[in-house]
Amino acid sequence: MVYFIQHQQELDYVWTEVLFSYSSHKVFLNPSTTDVVCTTTAEALAMGKTVVCANHPSNDFFMQFPNCKTYDNPKGFVEATKKALNDEPSPLTDEQLHELSW
Repeated sequence: MVYFIQHQQELDYVWTEVLFSYSSHKVFLNPSTTDVVCTTTAEALAMGKTVVCANHPSNDFFMQFPNCKTYDNPKGFVEATKKALNDEPSPLTDEQLHELSW
């Protein structure tokens, strides 16, 4: 779906809807093994989401966080996703939040 935004009021509405939609979800799935910066993963963790990502060197930094669930194969991806959907994310400590404050 594509929106053509012509007025600031429309932009504010769409942006509010995007933020509400994102904030209402508790799980972020990032199956990429080629995204070496993974900014979206850091943002999701900082927002208190559970992240499901590949057990891959590009995700080593994120594995220190309790809300980071990793997998090694497609079956593991499904299992980690189901667990993430059934569990509540753990609150992050101030130190953990600081680690994500690049």
